[in-house]
Amino acid sequence: MKIINLRPQLYTADLKTTLEFYTINLDFRVLSYNEKWNWMSLQHNGVEWMFTTPDHHRPFDKCIMTGSIYLDVSDVDYWWNKLKDKVEIAYPVETFEYGMREFAFYDNNGYMIQMGMSI
Repeated sequence: MKIINLRPQLYTADLKTTLEFYTINLDFRVLSYNEKWNWMSLQHNGVEWMFTTPDHHRPFDKCIMTGSIYLDVSDVDYWWNKLKDKVEIAYPVETFEYGMREFAFYDNNGYMIQMGMSI
């Protein structure tokens, strides 16, 4: 048997603010939103993320991640120009010697998101 998809589910302290961040800034659309479960699923061109508020199963002080989320995009400069004045930038767009042009920013939860394309 094979793994057929990756659909991360991330914590958020504020579901509605996260919904606004991803739909307004990153053009995600809502697949499902359930206030009773404090859960939602968002999608952009086949890329799907789920967000939920923490429950009693795990302690939660704030959103943390030890790495980043990397999105391969078809036009990194389009995204840079769209986002650079709207989000907190981690590092600006740059072409790297390993053959990628990329930049990184933080979402409303503090998760680092990198966007890049092969050159």
